[in-house]
Amino acid sequence: MDRLDENLVRDTICGLELQLIDAVERQERAEVQDDGDEAARIQGEIDRLQGQLAAVADAVAVAD
Repeated sequence: MDRLDENLVRDTICGLELQLIDAVERQERAEVQDDGDEAARIQGEIDRLQGQLAAVADAVAVAD
């Protein structure tokens, strides 16, 4: 993997991690506010982000 690819992967992972942190914080707020529907909706977003992170990890593992 060349330097540009490594930087792109790091940027992608960092962006996904930041989105995941934000989603978890929003889900926690929804739970504190007893908004189960919103918490469940955000859980779907969290699941999607975790799936994307796993896909990036798999792609990196295959590339190495």
